[in-house]
Amino acid sequence: MKGLDQHYGTDASLDPAMVRQISVWLEAHAGTFKRVREAPPQDRITQSAWFERKHRDIEPAVWKRASIGSRANCMACHTRADQGDFDDDRVRIPK
Repeated sequence: MKGLDQHYGTDASLDPAMVRQISVWLEAHAGTFKRVREAPPQDRITQSAWFERKHRDIEPAVWKRASIGSRANCMACHTRADQGDFDDDRVRIPK
């Protein structure tokens, strides 16, 4: 939540009440299993060693599919990513 004024080149600052509300939610729902223990390069999780290891079997052409678009589109394959569920058993790679 820190540095939102420089969030990937955009000012995503929030009012203090919203910051508190989101922070409480994040703390309550933070994962504890297999945490990423590194700062991703350029603050991009898709460039972290962890992400690379988890997605090493995905061919480069797959990321370029119109149905996926980029490595940042988690919802394309992780159908419950919006619920924080990235379980490997629920991955569906679109054509």
